[in-house]
Amino acid sequence: MDVTAKTNLGTYIDIEIQLQHTSSMPKRTLYYWSKMYSEQLSSGGSYDELSKTVTINIMNYDCIENEKKHNKFLLLEHETHEVLTDILEIHFLELSKLTDLDYRNIEQDELTQWMLFIQTPEKEVLEMLAKKNKEIKKAYTVLDAMSKSKTDRMLYEARQAAIHDQVTREKENFEKGIEKGIEKGIEKGLLTTAQNMKLMGMSDEDIMKATGLSAEMLKKALN
Repeated sequence: MDVTAKTNLGTYIDIEIQLQHTSSMPKRTLYYWSKMYSEQLSSGGSYDELSKTVTINIMNYDCIENEKKHNKFLLLEHETHEVLTDILEIHFLELSKLTDLDYRNIEQDELTQWMLFIQTPEKEVLEMLAKKNKEIKKAYTVLDAMSKSKTDRMLYEARQAAIHDQVTREKENFEKGIEKGIEKGIEKGLLTTAQNMKLMGMSDEDIMKATGLSAEMLKKALN
């Protein structure tokens, strides 16, 4: 779990950010949802004590096989679509499905605005979103303040070091060529790493130095 929270109304929320593709995400999200739900009940407690539990998955890749950026799952009867209970909600926000149109049209619904805010490293876009949405403006102000914090800079640098270590391991595996099929997998991993570094605001030059990708391959990754 990346972030857990409890609202003033008593709803429990698990927010996860997943950058790397994993085919087990549906099972994983159900596991963490059930863990948060079941841990609410103390020994000898009543089922009435159980509160609504929501999982929000923020993905940087396509996970659900449709064109929707936001998918919301509930417990439904499969024919009548009658909701059994509203105590379960699982959301998938797929940043990878944001389009050029979303970026050109800032007058989007609030959820799309937040998705753009999370994804974009462009200061100009962030400032435009902050002007359109007062809650995003608050978040942008906090983000700007955090970027000047020595502690948060250290955390960022630690994250960068972890990325460099990962890239190094991937390059070593690539060079060993344990299996023929690994080459394509490693290349895909490096391209994904490059995309993630770009989202974190790194320059193209630094990304190429860290990953070993050529300018042509980097352009392919970012496109």
